[in-house]
Amino acid sequence: MQGQIIKQISNLYTVKVGDMLYGCRARGKFRKDNISPMVGDYVIIDVDDNVIEEILERKNELDRPVIANVDIALIVTSTKKPNLDLNLLDKLISVITFNDIEPVICFTKLDLLTKGEKNKIKKIMKYYEKIGVKVTTNNNMYKLKRYIKNK
Repeated sequence: MQGQIIKQISNLYTVKVGDMLYGCRARGKFRKDNISPMVGDYVIIDVDDNVIEEILERKNELDRPVIANVDIALIVTSTKKPNLDLNLLDKLISVITFNDIEPVICFTKLDLLTKGEKNKIKKIMKYYEKIGVKVTTNNNMYKLKRYIKNK
């Protein structure tokens, strides 16, 4: 059966097949071939033995966190306490887009900002939107959930 790994704890992988969840272990051949299953991998499993038989081709993968086949990466970042770190934000966007993943930035703690600080953040948000990055705030999480669900 084909499913997707949705969770990993040590060497036990939770594989979702339809509405069912299976606790599976990886075959020894993966270790021999120096391949590790990742959360997000589409796999073929033997449901009788609860073993991952095959890992299907990955669309993409990240090393940190160790995940595969990602469509959207949500970057949640504070605007104050701690202050916004644009260098870190740009680095995350670079890594994400390099791996063919759509970045979405969610700015939080806007209620802590002064009027002048809010204007700066609005300019920053417009900049990221202008270069093609989806931007939202924690006040618009409902819209964000709909956006992700429709992807």
